[in-house]
Formats: sequence, C-alpha cells, structure tokens
Amino acid sequence: MKTMYPKLGRTCGHAVTCVFGEKDHNYPDRLGWCDVLDEIEKAPKPVILVMKHDFPDDMKDKVGLLGGNMATHLKTMGCEGVIQDGPARDIDEIAPLDL
Repeated sequence: MKTMYPKLGRTCGHAVTCVFGEKDHNYPDRLGWCDVLDEIEKAPKPVILVMKHDFPDDMKDKVGLLGGNMATHLKTMGCEGVIQDGPARDIDEIAPLDL
C-alpha cells in the first residue's frame, strides 16, 4: 500500500466499496458510477471509497480511475479518502482537496 499524500495524516470513515472492470456479459444488470454515488450519498459520513480495479493484466497499470474530476465530486459528497488497487491520475490536482 502506498500513501499518495502522507502529509494529510490518518483518516477514517464508513467504507463504500465497488469493483470497476471491463463489461462482463454474464452480468447484464451491472451497476454504474451513478450507483456508487448513490451509495456514497446514503452512507454515514465521512466515507472512504474502496475501489478494486478488475481489469486484465495488460490493462491494470494503464487504467487510472481516480482523477481530478472524480476526486472533486467525491469530496463534495462527503468522501474523505479513497483506497484503490490501481493507478491514479491528476495527482497535483487532487492534492489540494485533502482527499
């Protein structure tokens, strides 16, 4: 595990979990990003979003889900932190959000 912003210190919150991956036709009723946001909205605050990247090995290091826009949206909804097992984007843009 790697902390992207160690100066922020520790935080805790209620976990909202999700798995992101390629479309799987075995699960036609799969949920989308709006469903994740609905769960964050319903969860007691603060929230820690825990995201699993379920992509093929050749894509795992190339799919950066968390970026500046997503981080800003999460912060406005009461999310205090994100734990993910994949790359992030826009590191300099996310830093001032204290996420």
